[in-house]
Amino acid sequence: MTQTLSYPQMRSVGPKNAKIFLIGEAPGVEELLQGSPFVGASGKELRRMLKQAGIDPGDCFLTNVFFDRPPDNRIEAFCDKTAFARGIAGMPALIPGLHVNADFASQLERLYDEILEVRPNVLCPLGNTACWAVFRQTPKITSLRGRISHARIRGVQFKVLPTLHPAYILRNWKDRVVVVADFQKLKRESRHADICVPSRQILIDPTFSEAMDFLDRALHSNEVSLDVETRNGQITICGIALSPWIGAVIPIWDFRKPDLSYWTEKEEVQIVQGIRRLVGAPHVVKIFQNGMYDMTYLWTTWKASLRNCSEDTMLLAHAMWPELKKDLGTLASLHTDEASWKMMRFRNRDDFKRED
Repeated sequence: MTQTLSYPQMRSVGPKNAKIFLIGEAPGVEELLQGSPFVGASGKELRRMLKQAGIDPGDCFLTNVFFDRPPDNRIEAFCDKTAFARGIAGMPALIPGLHVNADFASQLERLYDEILEVRPNVLCPLGNTACWAVFRQTPKITSLRGRISHARIRGVQFKVLPTLHPAYILRNWKDRVVVVADFQKLKRESRHADICVPSRQILIDPTFSEAMDFLDRALHSNEVSLDVETRNGQITICGIALSPWIGAVIPIWDFRKPDLSYWTEKEEVQIVQGIRRLVGAPHVVKIFQNGMYDMTYLWTTWKASLRNCSEDTMLLAHAMWPELKKDLGTLASLHTDEASWKMMRFRNRDDFKRED
């Protein structure tokens, strides 16, 4: 005689006044057996990482986007390949080309009900599926993790700090330290619901006199941070910071103009000469991120003499944490509270047209 297994009904757990709201993807076998999220192997690792970051898991609200378990843990099984019209209204693709079937719309509504009932200080979506539900966009967790942002749930704005799912960590152990660092930031951010943006003075779209005055100011500084953006073998933008709070974005190209030139020919010559004087000044310490790239373009494009290029944050990070990624996005997510600026910037002329 075949025995039929009866599973308890899935439920979310945690205090209704929790300041931290953790969102997973869907239950596994252990979760179905116990009717509770994050009780299997990934859930146990989640709790270990939270404790290591100084967070009591019992103080957190724990839930999943879906209370059904996808076959073979393949979330694409919940998606419809045939037509966009059969997806959940107002929701983008979860995976490019794959929309979650409208049959699961009630589970999203249940998740939003829980968020509005708890009203946490910060939401923490774990992985792509949770980010899809919170941000209502096709996600890329590697671009989102560790960054403070916000999302609107039925018109109410919530602070959000996404990170990697603990099931991913069990398969990619080297990234565990990154999630622990994200949870340390999560603890800090859970103290209040507001997004505290660092106060900075950044000169953008400068006039010629503003750019030249800033370059003169930089020339009289003890140290500056430099970064160049390039396209088609040319320098398009030069970013210069005098301190963590003061900086300038000095464009060379302007994608909004047909000829791509931000300056007149005479102005551009003087701007480039000013930057060359700065990078060649022996009394000013230059700080780079992956400086070999920037210095190569400064030398080959503008024939700039490079002096006192003493610090490189990528190399310093490698010396301190050789097992971690060294790109600027990762370092900024670990050591600052900045938003993901690469998701906000324009990349080409068509981006300006879309924004207009």
